[in-house]
Amino acid sequence: MLENEENISNNESHSEVVLNQDNAPKKEPIFPLWKRGVLLAIGSLGLEALAIIVTFLCIGIPKSDRAGAVNLITYSLLAVALVGFLSVDIKKFLPAFKNWKAYLVGFGLGAGIIVFDIFYINFVNLFYTATTSGNEDNVRSVIDLYPIASVFIFGLVGPLCEELTYRVGLFGLLKRVNRVLAYIATGLIFGLLHFDWTGDLINELIFLPSYIVPGVVLSLAYDLFDLPCSWTAHAVNNLYAVIGHIIVSRI
Repeated sequence: MLENEENISNNESHSEVVLNQDNAPKKEPIFPLWKRGVLLAIGSLGLEALAIIVTFLCIGIPKSDRAGAVNLITYSLLAVALVGFLSVDIKKFLPAFKNWKAYLVGFGLGAGIIVFDIFYINFVNLFYTATTSGNEDNVRSVIDLYPIASVFIFGLVGPLCEELTYRVGLFGLLKRVNRVLAYIATGLIFGLLHFDWTGDLINELIFLPSYIVPGVVLSLAYDLFDLPCSWTAHAVNNLYAVIGHIIVSRI
């Protein structure tokens, strides 16, 4: 599992402090904190750098199609970079993907996020006529241009990139400082990442909880059942949004 930097191997049990609740060493190999920092850097700074490079390379694509192409290519390259960086540690986290409970819980939490979003928006609309967030508008514009590719990129690849960056990377780092801090900070940062600072700020603030709460839930999924759980929950939510938009836009 990826969360095993808090534990130690049997051979090192006398030289390091055991930080897990049971105060008992486990056999999983350590996943170094510096690698979590690299994941965070690749997923955040690397994403911005790739977006700039890909935008330059796509300058010949018509403007109406350029944003979609940039998003799809950038996230594909980012996924390759993140997974490639972790490839040498494949044996460390592969066992976590064999836990069927992680997928079951992840599916349930993903469905819970969807229900929360529906109730939250309906509640907000009782007092304020809210449109969609800027982030959602941008994603929908890409879906309209590339529906099939969007299912793969936004439904599976995007969630994997964000989980490796903000759950394995950011949450894993902050958890060593304080668990509550890790939940709060990761949720807030995840929400602000989806905040459109160029749009209607009041509207964006209204939609902010619909990103912060899922960010906290995904951290809980990761904390309880590791990457497969948070990725599944994230993918369920995104696939619902992507496929739902494709169906509604064609009715």
